[in-house]
Amino acid sequence: LKNLATALESYFVDKASYPAAITDLSINQSYLRAVPTDPCTNNAYAYTTTGTPPTDYRMSITFGASNPCFALTTGGGLNYTPGGGLQDSP
Repeated sequence: LKNLATALESYFVDKASYPAAITDLSINQSYLRAVPTDPCTNNAYAYTTTGTPPTDYRMSITFGASNPCFALTTGGGLNYTPGGGLQDSP
């Protein structure tokens, strides 16, 4: 998540908004060679933006009960926002 957050902040500095889609970070490998997936699930992070143009974002991942990472959280997942950092999902 740290690499994604850093790439998102670099994008914001360059364009004064966050990308509409997280995959925009890897277009022409401008910010990332490839968008990483969650290491516990191998799934893409959910990414949502707010504002027009996007001025805030949220990344999240949910772990199934059988996933070993589920036990590391209180809500079965993680959320990341620029203002709140990394938090358990409720």
